[in-house]
Amino acid sequence: MSDEAVIYTVAEGVATLTLNRPERMNAWNADIDQGMSAALAAARDDDAVRSIIVTGAGRAFCAGADLGGGGDTFAGRGEPDSGRNAPQLLPYQVTKPVIAAINGPAVGIGMTYPMLCDVRLAADTAKLGFVFTRRGMMPELAAHTIVQRVAGFSNAAHLLMSGRIVTGTEAAELGIVTRAVPKDELMEAARAMAAESPGGAGVCRDHQETPLGRDAHGHRGHDGARGAGLLLGWRPGGRARGHPLLPREARSRVEALRGARLARRVRVAATENPRASRVTTLPTRRPRQ
Repeated sequence: MSDEAVIYTVAEGVATLTLNRPERMNAWNADIDQGMSAALAAARDDDAVRSIIVTGAGRAFCAGADLGGGGDTFAGRGEPDSGRNAPQLLPYQVTKPVIAAINGPAVGIGMTYPMLCDVRLAADTAKLGFVFTRRGMMPELAAHTIVQRVAGFSNAAHLLMSGRIVTGTEAAELGIVTRAVPKDELMEAARAMAAESPGGAGVCRDHQETPLGRDAHGHRGHDGARGAGLLLGWRPGGRARGHPLLPREARSRVEALRGARLARRVRVAATENPRASRVTTLPTRRPRQ
């Protein structure tokens, strides 16, 4: 078995990306984060690759974030080049079909990451869950938006608010995964589905709307700018400028919103204190009588 955190192989036009920390149930860490980004980029840029499969080594798909570091697990997460930031390249940004083959337990990011793939297959006995609410956390990677779009509002509300663990079979019934199959048939089913993707599938995928409401180039759909902010965990008042994953249009809208709020505060201040209008170039309005 390779010592690499992510094993990358290509056969018959299909790239397989395997999370490779079986001794830790493929718990997500900086090595997997960087490895997945690099592997997705390699598959995207390889003209011989028509489609991509993401799966896990051993008995699990991914047991969530690796919390082995205790209180220091997320130390330095926001620092440049720390290797602990959000993935630089995500499945929905790749202009080729991406299939998640969930071979075993998948919780936390082990479940939200596959939601960014185009198709999800799961072993019928795999245990899946969005368990963030049990830790007092909000689901990451825009799961609270994507799950609703994929499975409907009621199913999303139930799964996200309860944090309940479901089997692969239940997940298929709820619409979270496309199909549940016996575990020993999972990779065969994933490869068969990947092989069905013709060479032109990438063209269709290139213009297809993603779960976040925009195509792979970042062109906005109905919820593009809002979805980008949700993906990053952004909220009004937070820092968004310069983030590599936030589209330029979304950054412009954020800055426009901030400018409008600032202008309103200055107008209110000028109304309460007329002298304040002398030190600002922003227009003021007289209060209504």
